[in-house]
Amino acid sequence: MKSKYLACKAGLGRSLVAMAGVVAISATLFSFTYRSASEAVFQRLGMSQTDANQNISKSVLQGYLTYYGAKNIKSIATGDRAAIVKDLMLYSKQYTNSEAFINEYQAMREQRKPEAPAEAESEEDIRNKMVADLKKSIASTEESMAKMNDDMKKMMAESLTMLKEQLKEYENPNSELVKMMAQGAAQGSEFDKKAYEENLAKWQQEYPEDHRKFVKMRLQQFLDQTKDIDFDAALKDNGYGKKKFVNSAYEAKSADWKKAFRAGREATTTARQLAQEWVQEL
Repeated sequence: MKSKYLACKAGLGRSLVAMAGVVAISATLFSFTYRSASEAVFQRLGMSQTDANQNISKSVLQGYLTYYGAKNIKSIATGDRAAIVKDLMLYSKQYTNSEAFINEYQAMREQRKPEAPAEAESEEDIRNKMVADLKKSIASTEESMAKMNDDMKKMMAESLTMLKEQLKEYENPNSELVKMMAQGAAQGSEFDKKAYEENLAKWQQEYPEDHRKFVKMRLQQFLDQTKDIDFDAALKDNGYGKKKFVNSAYEAKSADWKKAFRAGREATTTARQLAQEWVQEL
């Protein structure tokens, strides 16, 4: 499930395609005749089927809306938006059940799976590691002291003595210090295991093994974010050549709510109706 969301720019046509990507759900394959109709839609939008597939994957898998490659999108007439949304969503239903999409989802799912923590070091492992490190430090200190003058050797002698005393402590099989370190490692390991189990449960919920459950969650997200839209809401110029809502409560709405508003009543209603039907199918 860092895992690891690019927002669409505002605009009626742009929101139209982005919304179609987010509601890309289902498991039904369509005929060659329908695929030919979809290709006609891609041509009208000025985008390739490859671009469409990538847009669907990014919109569904990564949770942001994208419309890359739709060069002709601004020229689509208002009355045609609902039909285009329907065609794009139906094609998305086909693509999200393809082997390419399923493989991409499973790869993302595996990449976001929490990593299991390492086992705690044993008392013997800790002792051996500390002894080895201290012996290395002692040898390095003695090598350096051999090249020093008498005054510097006297200054380093105290440090060397401390290192040798520490070595005796760690070599002692009954060392209380080593036992305390082992206990601390065990407690830390238990904490890490508990956190891992919690993260694993969250990952399994957010990234279910069945890809259809994942895209169903994306579909529900779309429905939640585009409900109760006031398509008659008044707009005003913000003074910088852009429009903003007169109602400040609407201005505080999410970006996806505003995108659906800009897409228009007909296109958004069509998308929501199909999305609700697909929720039932899944």
